[in-house]
Amino acid sequence: MSGLLKGPRNNPVVVMATEDWYVPARRMPQPRSVARSRSVVVLVALILAAGSASAARVESFSPQGFNKDVRQVAVRFSAAMVALGDPGRTGPFVVDCPVPGTGRWIDERHWVYDFEYDVPSAVMCRFKLREEARTLAGEPLDTQEYAFHTGGPSILDSCCADLRSE
Repeated sequence: MSGLLKGPRNNPVVVMATEDWYVPARRMPQPRSVARSRSVVVLVALILAAGSASAARVESFSPQGFNKDVRQVAVRFSAAMVALGDPGRTGPFVVDCPVPGTGRWIDERHWVYDFEYDVPSAVMCRFKLREEARTLAGEPLDTQEYAFHTGGPSILDSCCADLRSE
C-alpha cells in the first residue's frame, strides 16, 4: 500500500506501507516557481542586509582641491547627525585654517562652516572628522580628512600705464 501524506513543514511525502510501519520513499519535488521565488526572497534579503550594514559617512564635502573665492564649506552626511532644532551640538570637524569662521547645523544631515571673510589666495584649509563623531543613532563615521586650497598669489588690481618708449 502506498499514499501521499504531508511530512515535516507540510512537504508532500510519498510513503509505502510495510506491515505496521510507514516508510518515506522520497520527497515530492517542489514546483520551479516555488524554488525560484524562495531564491529571489533570499537574494533580496541579502541585498537589504548589505545595504544596511554600510557605515555612516560623509556623502559630499565642498569645496575640495583648488578653489578661488571660497566663503563657505558645505557638508552632507549619509545619516542624521543631530536632532532637528538642537543648535548646541558641536561641529563634526576639527578645522585647521588661518581664516576664522563658525560652523553650524542647517538640518539633521547638513553642516556648514562660514568664513568671516573670503578666503584669500595662497591659503590651505583642512577639515578632519572628529574621532568621537557619531550619528544620531550612535553609529561611528569613517574618519576622513578633507582639504582645499586657494592657489598661489593672484593679481587683485592692475594699472594701465603706457610704458612705450619713443
